[in-house]
Amino acid sequence: MSDQETAATPAKKSGKPAVVWTIRIIVFGVLAALLVVAGLEYRVKKQMGATLAAIGDKLETPDSNLTLSQAEELIVGSPEIADAKVVRGANTKQKILTWSGPLQQHKLAITYRDYGKTTIVDTIAPETEETE
Repeated sequence: MSDQETAATPAKKSGKPAVVWTIRIIVFGVLAALLVVAGLEYRVKKQMGATLAAIGDKLETPDSNLTLSQAEELIVGSPEIADAKVVRGANTKQKILTWSGPLQQHKLAITYRDYGKTTIVDTIAPETEETE
């Protein structure tokens, strides 16, 4: 009878395996969160780069009068678009496109000339912070 009782009673284990699994779960959870953040940041940066390349290619073609509405069709993703101050004269204006990632914001500045019904894009460049 005592042999059957000892076989039916499981042996007590120390608490180390439970701690090891808890640590593994925490480590893999943190790694998964970092992977998601890095993936979102990469996607936002890639969208900004694709927009810069598409509009830049159109501007480099000879005799291209790229209008602002045509440039807006080439925008990849869904950035926030804001008007900036007048840059170099009464007709020259700027739009700032901002893609917000989880870690930082990526900005492009589109400079264009506004002639009433027609707006011609002059340049596109990554927006830099101006220090005064």
